[in-house]
Amino acid sequence: MSFMMRPRDSFVLAFTKLRVHRIRLAITLVVMSLLFASLVFISAITAGVIHSFQAFGKEGLGGRYVVSATPVVEQPYANAALNALLQPKQDELVAQKTALAKKYDIPYDAKTDPTLPLTQQQTGPSPSDTQAMANISSPDTMRALAQLNTKLPSSFNDFSALAKKYQASRLYQSTSNYFGMGVNGSKIQVLKDGKEDYAPKQQMTGTPTGIDSINSLGWGQMSDDLLKPFLLDKQTTALGSDGSVPITAPFSAAEQLMGLAKLPATATNQQKLERLEAVRKVAGTTAAICYRNQASQNLLQKAITQVADIAANAKKAGYVMPSVQYNLPTEACGPVTIKKDTRTADEKLADSHQEQLDTIGKSDTEPVQGIFTVRIVGITADVQGVGSSLQASSLVSSIVSSSLGQGWWSPISAFVPGSLATQAQNGRIEDMPVAQQMYYAEFTSLSAAKDFIDQQSCNPNQLNLTGPDSMLKECSRLRHYFTITPFGNNAGAIEDFKHTIWKVARYVLLGVIVIATVVLMGTLGKIIADSRRETAVFRALGARRLHVSQVYIIYTLFVAIMIAALSLVLGIVGALVVSHRLEPGLSVTAVLVYNAKDVHQHFGLFGIDMAYIGIIIAIIAATSLVAASIPLVTNMRRNPIRDMRDE
Repeated sequence: MSFMMRPRDSFVLAFTKLRVHRIRLAITLVVMSLLFASLVFISAITAGVIHSFQAFGKEGLGGRYVVSATPVVEQPYANAALNALLQPKQDELVAQKTALAKKYDIPYDAKTDPTLPLTQQQTGPSPSDTQAMANISSPDTMRALAQLNTKLPSSFNDFSALAKKYQASRLYQSTSNYFGMGVNGSKIQVLKDGKEDYAPKQQMTGTPTGIDSINSLGWGQMSDDLLKPFLLDKQTTALGSDGSVPITAPFSAAEQLMGLAKLPATATNQQKLERLEAVRKVAGTTAAICYRNQASQNLLQKAITQVADIAANAKKAGYVMPSVQYNLPTEACGPVTIKKDTRTADEKLADSHQEQLDTIGKSDTEPVQGIFTVRIVGITADVQGVGSSLQASSLVSSIVSSSLGQGWWSPISAFVPGSLATQAQNGRIEDMPVAQQMYYAEFTSLSAAKDFIDQQSCNPNQLNLTGPDSMLKECSRLRHYFTITPFGNNAGAIEDFKHTIWKVARYVLLGVIVIATVVLMGTLGKIIADSRRETAVFRALGARRLHVSQVYIIYTLFVAIMIAALSLVLGIVGALVVSHRLEPGLSVTAVLVYNAKDVHQHFGLFGIDMAYIGIIIAIIAATSLVAASIPLVTNMRRNPIRDMRDE
């Protein structure tokens, strides 16, 4: 007659074993719980971040599948084709200047003329080691470069036709702020307190901030529909009734325009939130901008230098006053006037001849200056500095943001022909060369946007670039004429975040499983080994291997349940503590980055995803059973009579 062991008996025996070797069991539970708590912690943080991203994704461009494209174009440096195109114009200008200089007996050396489209750059120690380089400040160079680029299929129409093949639903464009303002020698300045600042600007060493960033970061034109999600309450992209140009400004610039001092680094999250609410009141505030073309800017700098020189040397013996003395403008953005002119008729004639020589080949020869008004309709986040890149708030901004990119932006519709604002922009976007434009396409699905990027983008990081023109050559060989990246794409960033987390988590998971299996195998193996006499007695009484095994399987499941419970508690508590500490700062950052309507919206780091929790519990159970199976199988194969005799 065989020994019968009912399931209830197995549960009782397994539960009884939990009361034996309590210290060993406690140590095992603590070690295992800490290991698996790391998985619970990661899952809770991941679920919280994804939930917050999705919640904030309803703001700005979040949730929309937009990509930006930069045309791959001819570069002006070491470009043989460009140099060949410029050479006839170079020869023509040199001939004109040489003839005029000879006519008026003025010294002229083409090798040192900085206004020519081609200039000689020293390439070695010998005077003859020179190379002709295109002068990007020359209008002839810009025209020739634009002519070369028209031969490439990289215009907005080319991009639009390509994007529509991938089912793009909407298309947009903007100017490129990559080079900032003043590429052609002109300058714009936000007039603080209605005054023009003549002080020379020091070389900016940190992150560009404040109203001066309109030059360093640039002021560009962008399609109205791309700007609208970032408008402040009750603001529009239309020109104001007073002719004011709508503009979005960086947070620090809006702060400065309102006369608010920058918050200290030690500011609390509550102070940051209050500041954010205060700065949003900038909506509708107007600011005056002074524009000076290159001729006006050069004349102003000449007057500033002269006034300073006279002030420093006027009382010195032997100092000779300039024959032409200038007055600084009497009003903001006013013209420079002549204070005194003591030149003789011959001197005036000589200066007139020199001026004729200097203006050959120039486009802006007459000073033009004036003031136009902008109206703050939106705020964008400031550029993140390198030094803060390891802060949690900066990490959130770098992982995903719904922004327009760096700089100041105004809608394309605001730039009408002939306006001073349009002149400050060097014209309307449709008249600008391809090299100064960017294109955008919006898709109805993330997969369509990714397919477009993967199949049509020329990624410089994947090319073997060996020279200034190698990128164009490689991209042309691949027939990819745009560098395409996601733009304000919250959904794509969430997918990338999930992918990154999984790449990290799978190594953590593998390590946890291996360590847990080894530790549990040792612990459960010792318990099974200590119970050999007991096992042998049951076997001798006729119990089947399955009946004896189920006791240890149930015991293992009890241990797994306790590990799972402790892991959940430790992991969730850890995630709650981290979320509680970081949530206030992250919330303020997210509200600004997304331009959220509700400034009190929270960005949390804690969430519960029951699918993740279920998987972790299943892993704990599976790991425990695998760890117990090897010593259990070994023990069940032993001879019970021999074990009883050995004991």
